[in-house]
Amino acid sequence: MTILKYGFVLAAAIIAMHVLSYLIEPTLLFSLIQKLVVGVLPACVVIYFALRQKLATNEGSLMFSEAFQTSLFTYIIGTFIGALFYFILINYINPELVTLGRETLANTGLAMIEKMGGKVDDTEELRKVFTEKINPFSLSMIMLDWLGKLFFPGLIVALLLAALGKS
Repeated sequence: MTILKYGFVLAAAIIAMHVLSYLIEPTLLFSLIQKLVVGVLPACVVIYFALRQKLATNEGSLMFSEAFQTSLFTYIIGTFIGALFYFILINYINPELVTLGRETLANTGLAMIEKMGGKVDDTEELRKVFTEKINPFSLSMIMLDWLGKLFFPGLIVALLLAALGKS
């Protein structure tokens, strides 16, 4: 019950951060820093409170496996719902975000290539790949991104907080 409760609390926190980012500046939704902050900061806070409640219900004793299970499954539930909301926000609530996101990613990708010393001979062809051929906002791509985030930072956060929160 603790896992579900705090999983939904984490989802609400992630959704609130997405909405806040959208209202402040829509391009923030596509920032790597924002994605890490949205994924890690609320997760750490919510999982901490989930572990505190689990510790209280277990009379002050919590094995590492229980703490890890609580941490990981709280993270899984919360970030999954958050990823679904991100998909709905970008594709249905404001579909213009797909174009804005593709342009932002194209600009970021081209800038990274140039900073790493790569030659951008055919800028228009690369821009076309980023803006037309790749769709990072499809449900499958967002879920693939979510699966990747289960390992980093999800698994790392769950392991660290479980180790810290077991007693």
